[in-house]
Amino acid sequence: MCPFSTASGLGIASCDISWTPNASQINNNSYNIAFRISEKHGVYTYVSDKTIQFQVITPLAVKEISKGNVVNEIYPNPSNGILNLTLPPTTQNCTFTIFNTNGQIVAKGSNTLNQINLTNLPTGMYSLQLTTADGKTSTTKFVRQ
Repeated sequence: MCPFSTASGLGIASCDISWTPNASQINNNSYNIAFRISEKHGVYTYVSDKTIQFQVITPLAVKEISKGNVVNEIYPNPSNGILNLTLPPTTQNCTFTIFNTNGQIVAKGSNTLNQINLTNLPTGMYSLQLTTADGKTSTTKFVRQ
């Protein structure tokens, strides 16, 4: 329940609703949030029913980023600071470029320890592009918490 009102009875009121899905709820099924808005004016009450439909999808596990097998897996995703890479034996040395959602480069470097330090990045969603010495590239998304 999320009660709210405005001082004058007119205008915009808001309410925050939070829900964290468990693993079984992360799928391609649709979920609905239904709510009723009612506003009383004298003896009349105006009622409006609204429904929001959404899906819970996740970039949390990436087993195969590309057919080139530049990287097998990145974890944890979301990451609190260190992003680990599981690379095939033929791809032990590569360079990385991290882009923000505006397409701007926010970090670059070489990967020699199969880890990327993200502690200097603000929270948000990013794209990670890995490039091997022979020019193969793969790109995936990750979340910095």
